[in-house]
Amino acid sequence: MRLRVANVTAPRGAVSRIRRRAAPWGLVALTAIAACGAAVAAPGAVDVAVEGPLRIQANGVAMGIGAAGRVAAIENAERNAIAQALEEIAATRDLTPFGSMIHAPGRYVLSYNLLRHDTSADATEVSVDLFLNKDLFCAETAAILARTLTRRPRLVVLMGEKTDEAPVRVASPENWAADALCHSLRDRHMDVCGMRELAAHYSSEELAARLVAETPLAARLALENLADMALIASVYSAIDPGPTNAKACSVRLSARLLRGADAAVLFDRSVDAVVHSVNAEEGMRQATLDACLKLAPKAATMAILGLAGLRDAQVTLSIANIRSRENAAIVQDCIAAFPGVRRAEIIFYADALARLRIDGDFSLSALVDHLALHAFPSFWLESKSAMDREVEMALVSH
Repeated sequence: MRLRVANVTAPRGAVSRIRRRAAPWGLVALTAIAACGAAVAAPGAVDVAVEGPLRIQANGVAMGIGAAGRVAAIENAERNAIAQALEEIAATRDLTPFGSMIHAPGRYVLSYNLLRHDTSADATEVSVDLFLNKDLFCAETAAILARTLTRRPRLVVLMGEKTDEAPVRVASPENWAADALCHSLRDRHMDVCGMRELAAHYSSEELAARLVAETPLAARLALENLADMALIASVYSAIDPGPTNAKACSVRLSARLLRGADAAVLFDRSVDAVVHSVNAEEGMRQATLDACLKLAPKAATMAILGLAGLRDAQVTLSIANIRSRENAAIVQDCIAAFPGVRRAEIIFYADALARLRIDGDFSLSALVDHLALHAFPSFWLESKSAMDREVEMALVSH
């Protein structure tokens, strides 16, 4: 089960309620359809961690009818949505440390639409479309998780720089922006491998290729440097002389946070900073520092959530109606090639059932999706169930 990010516009329902705060960003949402109080995945997702509120649809039930029953059912739906989002984002079923968040959903709900309202003799059931404050929710989740992690997240930072119309190039090891970003991340208890360390092991051409590489290749930078994630950043700077002696020094800092184990994009944002100064060099340094101070807290939050989402454990995959050892070997090879998988072993085989054991650091939901969507030569795999680390699928012939 997974929550997905989808680009949507704000819903317009017949009944809506606006919380105390308005949504501060473009309405890009994490969508989930709830059944019996639990959210499930919705189609149309993209694998980019974008800005915007989390959008969750959830059900709630409460005793009582009338206005009081409806309010209680909506509050139950809010708690259900918060609990399910925590279970998915924090990658844990033990929600005991998050009790303060679950019992205060109003802190995170920006607005909601009441989609359905049913009553029976003594109970009320509702379906609610909720919008949560994503940054606040993720930041508080990460703050709690940080106390439970056995180690700090380790990041490798690759910085590019761009001025005027010139193409982006690799920043020098002494680049002020790279140093400022690494320092800001270390202040937030991240272990960071910066440009100086990278320059000692890679040529400028190799690093330039990683700056513009597709996500899987760029994410390998983390694995190659024994890091959990790679932060691929670029800084664009410009100076506007203006009509006075105070120059406008502007900086745009863009960054992608990529998880090495499965090439997941955890974070993809840009921040801007402008400083007016008579000294262009000092103004540019201050603008760069301001941009780093804006970006680093959000990157650190997603790094903690990304590390918590990694599970180093065995997965057992059972495939019904496998029919032949050749089919089992084809599936085994497909799994072995998946990012983060260290080993895929067939531990049981019969024509009616094959069972594989899979080891590694990877997203289980991503692996199941990969297998279900993969075009095998003469068959496809249908997902049947997934309970903890036990997955069941069935082979279906073309």
